[in-house]
Amino acid sequence: LFAIDQYVLRGGNALIFVDPFAEQEKGLTSTDRASDLNRLFKAWGVDYDKTKVLGDAQLALQVGMGQGRAPVRHLAILQLSDRNLARDNMIVSKLETLHVSSVGFVAHAKDAKTTFEPLLSSSEHAMAFDAEKLALMQDPSELTQGFTPSGTPFVLAARVTGDVQSAFPDGVPQSEG
Repeated sequence: LFAIDQYVLRGGNALIFVDPFAEQEKGLTSTDRASDLNRLFKAWGVDYDKTKVLGDAQLALQVGMGQGRAPVRHLAILQLSDRNLARDNMIVSKLETLHVSSVGFVAHAKDAKTTFEPLLSSSEHAMAFDAEKLALMQDPSELTQGFTPSGTPFVLAARVTGDVQSAFPDGVPQSEG
């Protein structure tokens, strides 16, 4: 984390991916499946909750349920298209369609000194829920129980620029042990 922090402070560009529910990590609890760079994010003006994933009733894709069963909409597997992309930003301007699964979301932190430019967004028919719900789910239709859209879109990816502060104001962290 210290090396990433220092690289960015020196003007380096970084493309950072975090995952609140790494589906390929079988056998772990949902919190063990989550990636967490909150120490960096807090210093850089980004809010992220590693325990939450996003469901979206408008962007949900249908998934097969096996032979003889009708497909169902999976609220946590989303198809992002033109209306979900910041078309005026060159980073995503050439993308057409993106499929994402168990995606998290970010927000601009209150009192942040950085600039926060949304690149990918959900629809207003989205809701955050605990990642643990995915770990315990037997059938994707379970995600519709208690699902109440927020009425506002969530930011799935953003470009952060500006006055980035160090997550390590005291310098190189001392190794423990």
